[in-house]
Amino acid sequence: MSLAVNYTPDPLFSRRAYKRHMARTAKAFSAISMGAAFVLTSGEAFAQSSRASAENGFSPLDGQPIGFNEAGDLRVMLASGEEITIPRGEYGLVGDQIMVSDMIDGVEVAQNGYIPPTSDAYPVYGNTGGGMFGNMGMGSVVVPLGLILGGILVYFLITRANNDAPAFGEASYSANFAENGTGTVVAVSAVDAEGDSFSYSLSGTDAESFSIDASGNITFTDRPNFDSPGSVANSHVYSFNAVATDEHGEATSVPVSVTVTDASDTPTAATGTTYTGDATAEDITMAAGSTSVSMAGGSDTLSLDGGITSGTVDMGTGNDYVALNGAVAAAANVNLGTGNDELELNDAAGNVLTIDVGTGSDVIDIDVDQTAIHVVQNFGSDDDIDVSDLANLATFDATAHADLAAATAALATSDVAYYVSGANVIAVFDTSAGGTVDFSIQINGVSSLSADQFVL
Repeated sequence: MSLAVNYTPDPLFSRRAYKRHMARTAKAFSAISMGAAFVLTSGEAFAQSSRASAENGFSPLDGQPIGFNEAGDLRVMLASGEEITIPRGEYGLVGDQIMVSDMIDGVEVAQNGYIPPTSDAYPVYGNTGGGMFGNMGMGSVVVPLGLILGGILVYFLITRANNDAPAFGEASYSANFAENGTGTVVAVSAVDAEGDSFSYSLSGTDAESFSIDASGNITFTDRPNFDSPGSVANSHVYSFNAVATDEHGEATSVPVSVTVTDASDTPTAATGTTYTGDATAEDITMAAGSTSVSMAGGSDTLSLDGGITSGTVDMGTGNDYVALNGAVAAAANVNLGTGNDELELNDAAGNVLTIDVGTGSDVIDIDVDQTAIHVVQNFGSDDDIDVSDLANLATFDATAHADLAAATAALATSDVAYYVSGANVIAVFDTSAGGTVDFSIQINGVSSLSADQFVL
């Protein structure tokens, strides 16, 4: 910050400006001694003077003060030649101590009090440099020198050298939460040493399964279901981070772990071939071949013991689990919807099943060789095809082969391979260890697959 030490600016206040401000300020400050004008003893003053962070892009004001206008606003000439005005109304007071205002053009601004003018004295500006201000981590302070004798407002321009992010009260948070429960799962709490305002947010692996309010209360976005593990790791333990970010962008995070515990429940047997659910966490079994299922919200389990006769199974929102224990009698659809879902195929199925995995980290668990080439849609890098329960599947060929013949040839040395077919790929599986294709899965809208998308 460059300053003119012996610079004589415009008069700080004209008589008209003085009359306008006198009535408001004289009530609080009839006099201030030289000592009081420069003593920073108030905890509030110190806290408020530690607002913005140089490491977050706030830069010192490069220029010099050139006085005040008639409204009492501070005029500053920047090194670039541009003149800026810092409004007097931005300043705040705590007793006879300074209270720093909000950031203005990258600089903290404050005043400490008012003394009725006794003359038309002109202040001389100087840079106090280090001293007690430097010891408080403040980069520089601009003070109108000699102004006490002139009865002038004392203004400070303070640039901050440091800023601490909000601090959480615990090093980590954890909680057990019963399935089907509602309300606060765990509450986190942070404080900011400088008194900055801050907000909470969530990040990390399982953050999408939760929400956090302004007070730090964390809740499930959908009621959890012990029978439908919904974490990305497909377990009952959810791991994520709570984050507190202050108004200057400084943030700190703390790990949070939530374990969903089992509650006594009995699956509900749905009658007929159709079922419509609600927003709770439901456990449903269907003995008849389903023609239409809509599970709506909640984290649900659905056991299709009679298979699927036709139509669509829509799991809606939440972290859901679907077990297909019977055949697919005609072409049908399973839409897993949002959340971290799992579809387990415990039957050879028979006819083509179109599986839309939707959003989230989803698992298609194939426990039996399939007789039809099922179609998978919206399969992403965070989704898996689990064939670990099938025999002889241990190696994956990552080559994008041109056709079925090339992929089949690769099965001589690998157990899973794939080839490109238009805008889709087809994965082939050799469960007999004979170098032949025992069943296939078509995955739409992708041009390649990786080993980490398969659990062998």
